[in-house]
Amino acid sequence: MNEECVATYGDSILLIARQMKYAPKDEPKIANETTYEPFRIDENFDISLFLNPSKERIVELLKRKYVAKLKTLKPFVDVMKYKTSSKGVSICPLSSNSKMWHLLYGSQRKVARVLQCAKEVGLLYCVYDSYSNKLGYCKEYAYDKRVERRLIELFNDYHISHKSKSYNKSYVISIIDRFENEKEQWELYDEYMEKSKIRIVQQTRLPFKEGQVIMGLSEVYPQYIEMLETIDEDNASMDELIDYDYAIPSFNKDTRGNITRIGIRKTNAYCNLKVRGYEDRQSWENLGEKEKRRIRDAVISTRLGGVYENDVKSSIYRVTYLLNNGVWLDRDIDLYPRMAGFDFKSKEERNLFKSPLAMKLYFSPSIDKAISTSIYNSTSTKELFKELNAKDVLEKARSNMLNAIGSSYRSEIFLHESCIYTQVAHKIRQMGYRLIQIYDGFFTNKPLDEKTFDEIVKECAMDYYNKWKGHWYAWK
Repeated sequence: MNEECVATYGDSILLIARQMKYAPKDEPKIANETTYEPFRIDENFDISLFLNPSKERIVELLKRKYVAKLKTLKPFVDVMKYKTSSKGVSICPLSSNSKMWHLLYGSQRKVARVLQCAKEVGLLYCVYDSYSNKLGYCKEYAYDKRVERRLIELFNDYHISHKSKSYNKSYVISIIDRFENEKEQWELYDEYMEKSKIRIVQQTRLPFKEGQVIMGLSEVYPQYIEMLETIDEDNASMDELIDYDYAIPSFNKDTRGNITRIGIRKTNAYCNLKVRGYEDRQSWENLGEKEKRRIRDAVISTRLGGVYENDVKSSIYRVTYLLNNGVWLDRDIDLYPRMAGFDFKSKEERNLFKSPLAMKLYFSPSIDKAISTSIYNSTSTKELFKELNAKDVLEKARSNMLNAIGSSYRSEIFLHESCIYTQVAHKIRQMGYRLIQIYDGFFTNKPLDEKTFDEIVKECAMDYYNKWKGHWYAWK
């Protein structure tokens, strides 16, 4: 390829990337008026609606088995005390079908009992008693911080230090066990598994129940169960339930209930927090409590006493290179220009290629799909893509990417990331650090030398490759 072609290709790619990132839509999406903001604060809530019992009255309301019920309420309070505000009344959608509560209590029935008990002692007041799509099919509750404080005092008075068990592994195994007892479903599953394994990147609609799919995943990806064991071990060492990690499969389904998409990725209560730009890193210090509760660095600083972060550079692509080549690339190797096929002239150009273009090239099942999701409702993008012959340019870009890192694993890559980084988090915690993991970012309660961090990541990555080689499936 001569220099003129390289320049033309590079210019075209950056124009396409800029258009993907910044092009306005012809018809901006109108905010849905029924969108519900979880745990919103209602400063005008009529607090006279709350029961507001004294400590003594709470014990009376709990009746004869009050100690056992206090033990049951403790995990719920331990989580909610961090998710609710001390200024104004927090309005919370809470569901007995929530996976997070299932993982703490073990079943939907037990979660329902906890919510009922919280209502009986006045911790919760139901303000929306219908299962509406407005709330994601949850009931909506007001949360009384005064009752929370009295319950915490009662936990101390009765020396209740019970910590809820982490049910990641047992939750998954229980689903598999229930499925194995259904003979007819088992025969259907067994026949299908002989023909085609159930994988995370599934191209067909599966007429299966969740138990069948989870059974298939556990057979195809045995490293998943090991990851759950390590997560549960780490959770058991944590002081607060709010810091627990989870890795339960998620599913998208069609109108017939068939599973159309499978996902497994380690997550926790911190993963959905907003990330401000680096230049704004300290600007959250002047925000109000409501805003701070939504900013990642502000929450991390409160929990750990500071923001000490290490992360894995270009994580998805590094893990992909590992799976395809058996080599973990050092931090000083920048994969983005390698994948692009040319050197960037500025940080801005690198960032343009990085997102969303590189992500679309990696995750889209085809270039036609990548284009269709980019030109949707944008006349200017359609015109530019036609002018640049975007399909040919993007086909070349995808070829460059795969030549640089090997075959894509699409959404399966999140499982491998999660397995590797679970071991990284485990080793760092064993060194005496408190740690919160947010995907490929690791936040500790004190500085961790970058060189030491990189050595841990490399060790865990190579251990994973050597132990589980063959238990990953490149997309074709």
